[in-house]
Amino acid sequence: FIMAEVFAGWIADLQDEKHLNRQRGLKLLAVELKKNTPTNETLSYLIEQDQELMGSSSWESLQSAFLLAAELLKYSTDNVWMKQIIEHCHKNLENKEVRVRLAASECLKQLSISQGISVYVEFKDQLLHMITDNFERGDDDEPNPAVESAGLVKHGTDLMHDTEGWKFLETSLIALRLIIEGTGEAFVPHLTHSLLEIIFRCLHHTNRFVREGGFFTVTALCSLCNSSDIFQGIAMEIAKQLAVGLADNWSQVRYAASVATRTFMQNVQDKKIVLFF
Repeated sequence: FIMAEVFAGWIADLQDEKHLNRQRGLKLLAVELKKNTPTNETLSYLIEQDQELMGSSSWESLQSAFLLAAELLKYSTDNVWMKQIIEHCHKNLENKEVRVRLAASECLKQLSISQGISVYVEFKDQLLHMITDNFERGDDDEPNPAVESAGLVKHGTDLMHDTEGWKFLETSLIALRLIIEGTGEAFVPHLTHSLLEIIFRCLHHTNRFVREGGFFTVTALCSLCNSSDIFQGIAMEIAKQLAVGLADNWSQVRYAASVATRTFMQNVQDKKIVLFF
């Protein structure tokens, strides 16, 4: 079975404990699919392999399963398999391994490209709840200013770094951004004030990675809303948030805010708003 022999080594690489081997296997497989458009027989074989990876107890194999699925979604129209992938994404957006959650998010982007706004509708409630539910650590104690200045916050009786303890917050925000990017202009009617409030709240979060992710999400919104009256109506509100980000004390956050600001200025119709900056 020639097809199986060609792909068998790459599928084996996808299950390797070493990141570089998994990355190599995925890259070689993706190059082959792009170079030679896969036949239905090839797709059926690879989908079967992907399903086996999805059932693995190894996080490495599960991560690879989502990344492989993202590649196969560029070519497959198998609706039954797509529904299975959607179910796996629902389940693993809360996986304890962050690399699995990120891979599932990448898969959601490709699903959005192929299926459109229906993916956002499917995952909207789950993602927004994961963001709002994990926004706080769940402790009523106020951070000690002296501890916070050292990059630590007081959580109960423990000291915790300000990037820890937020569960799925950052990856949920990334998943939302990737869905927006994959959906494109079809997302515009779903740009509500309640959604903006959630995203804007993330721009002021204690965790700098959440703030960074928030500004990249704003970038995604600005890039697709240039012709939207909705976008133009909230332009000043967005500008105020960007100004705060440009003055953030972390360079990664300032960079993300800078990218968002550039995209914003390229798309806003009222150029007088530049005076705000």
